[in-house]
Order: sequence, then C-alpha cells, then structure tokens
Amino acid sequence: MNHNPYAPPKANVDDLVGSESGASTVSARMYSSTQMAVASFIGTPIAAAWFAAANFKALGQPRKATQTLLWGLVATAFVIGLALVLPDNTPNTVLPIGYSIAVRLIAERVFGTTLKDHASAGGKLGSWWRIVGVSLLFVLALCAVMACVITLLVLSGAMKL
Repeated sequence: MNHNPYAPPKANVDDLVGSESGASTVSARMYSSTQMAVASFIGTPIAAAWFAAANFKALGQPRKATQTLLWGLVATAFVIGLALVLPDNTPNTVLPIGYSIAVRLIAERVFGTTLKDHASAGGKLGSWWRIVGVSLLFVLALCAVMACVITLLVLSGAMKL
C-alpha cells in the first residue's frame, strides 16, 4: 500500500489563489504602468503607490503592498520638499512629468510581465475613472494636510504670510 492518507492533495490551485510567484486571480482588476503614471501626475507619487499596492494585493502580496504605500509617502514628501527649493522660474509641469515618467518605468519593470499574463488570461484593467477620482482625492487630502501645517506654522509664529 503506497497511498499516504496524510499527504496533501495534488490539485493545482495556482489559478485560484494568488501566490508569491506573481500569479494573479483573473477576476481581480489590476492597474497598468500608464494608469499609475497618470495617477502620479494628478495625485503625486502616493496616488501611484495606492494603485501599485492594489496590484500587489491582487497578487497575494500584502507585505509588498504596505511597503509600496510607505515608499509612496516618502516619495511624496521628497517631491514636496524638492518643489519648495526649486527656483521660481522652473515650469510647474517639469517635476510632475519627471516623477510620472519614473513611476511608469518602475511600474513597467515591476508589473510588466505580470500584467501581460493577466491580460492573456482574460483579466481586466482597473477603471480610468477610478484612477482620476482617487488621484483627485489624494490631491484634496494633501491640500488639507498642507493647509493645517501652514496654519500651525503661522499660529506658532514660525512663518509669516
């Protein structure tokens, strides 16, 4: 008798559950590198990180999703700091175009083959309306945070208007 009753089943369940190797469920919507670049242009790098984190969650990688959100916060803080020290004659679109191109290249490198596999398996991309809406919400949240910080600086006397 060669059958082990305690052995795990030999069924292939890779298509049912996302794995660390990058297999996604076909029913989950994923976001393309172009969508992430547009999200970063509209809503700073944190908006792009939000959608990259959604991709990682769809792939069953919640730890990478959390790390991506933290890096998005760091990148957004860096971009705001950089914007404050740029010369006044710098065109307003140079910085957003620069970091949006960087986001697209990084997203293409991280998700490129996964997105192709997802599309070939019949998976769909997330909505462009969601990209725009969530990105605008990040802009509103960022404006609210900056207004609070400026108000606190003015009230403490550290900054004059």
